[in-house]
Amino acid sequence: PVTVVSSTLNDVVEFESWAPSPVLQEDVGMVSFPVTRRCYKPEIALKPVMVQLQISQQSANNSDILLPVSKLVMIGDTTVNADIHVVNDDFPELDESFVLDLISVRNAAIGTNTKAILTVTKNDNPHGVVEFVSDKGQVQEINRTAAVALRRSRGLFGSIEVVWTTVDGTAVGRGSSAYWDFDMGSSGVLTFAENQSTANI
Repeated sequence: PVTVVSSTLNDVVEFESWAPSPVLQEDVGMVSFPVTRRCYKPEIALKPVMVQLQISQQSANNSDILLPVSKLVMIGDTTVNADIHVVNDDFPELDESFVLDLISVRNAAIGTNTKAILTVTKNDNPHGVVEFVSDKGQVQEINRTAAVALRRSRGLFGSIEVVWTTVDGTAVGRGSSAYWDFDMGSSGVLTFAENQSTANI
């Protein structure tokens, strides 16, 4: 890309055009966005430039991302990294994003590339972990039906489908023997609605 500047413009400060708009996992720890100062008059290159940054337009919780240093000092034709820390917590979360804005510059002009976007992908099982409530159960044959309870823990975002199947043990299903013990189909699909934590087969 080409930056066109007027004859009266001394410096331009902006994010690098190749700066990432990354999609990262929560455990990445830190991501850096390069901020570049371009001096068009060598005689002022040693004059310090103050840059102010701010996180805005975020879908992430305030505790999920940190901007340790919101002010940068730049001297000369240089590139300085704006570092963002991503907090690796243990809370189920969907994709979260935020915008890092270059909001003000002292002793220079702001360029056109003033926003950097970061997306942290869903993490810590946001759709849940499904398991049997118990690995054992009993039912009297006279009762005719049995309910097998499943539990969905961790995140409860969205609806999910659980595919189940039966396997003959000492009890056998219809079709496996002339003397069968249960009449359930060999497989099926159980649906958990959003925010639903228990269900029965």
